[in-house]
Amino acid sequence: MTIVRFWHARITPSDIGAAKIELVNVVNGSVQGMAIDGKVEFFWWGQEEGPGGPDTVANFSGRVLIFDSAVECAAAATSAGWLADASVEINVIDALPTQQWLRHEHLALNPSSALDVLNLALDFARATQNNWDPRVGNIGRCYDKLFTANVPYFYDLDSYLPQWNRYEISALRAALARAIAILRATP
Repeated sequence: MTIVRFWHARITPSDIGAAKIELVNVVNGSVQGMAIDGKVEFFWWGQEEGPGGPDTVANFSGRVLIFDSAVECAAAATSAGWLADASVEINVIDALPTQQWLRHEHLALNPSSALDVLNLALDFARATQNNWDPRVGNIGRCYDKLFTANVPYFYDLDSYLPQWNRYEISALRAALARAIAILRATP
């Protein structure tokens, strides 16, 4: 039985084999996770098939496939015939600091959590044919600041602490709220 959720589908490994579901082919993939709303969920993340394919997540009919455990996710990948990238370890994106900032529980935005949330939501949006992209428009400058804070060496800096004006804070709140909505899976 498939439980359809906002942009997501909860599918077990046996569902994949029994229904002969045709899934998007994710190459060089790995099990990854996200901690959101106090729970950890897992998904298959990698690149779309083809040379230089963009990052994506496994999906079916425009819905991201979400699993309750890393083991279930890995079993589904094996059942679907996806090739795993053994060099990639499971990473769990922690959305909690971003969610706390959005609820005004923290004054300072955690740049690492915020960038992770935006990037993962971008991958989810791309996989579901949603044209949302936090790197363009009003939020583009904020995205660049978050990127610089996370990888300052890319710009030959030792460190970088972003300073936000009120317009950027407003844009960040809107973009991060949208990103959380994209990632959130409500039963």
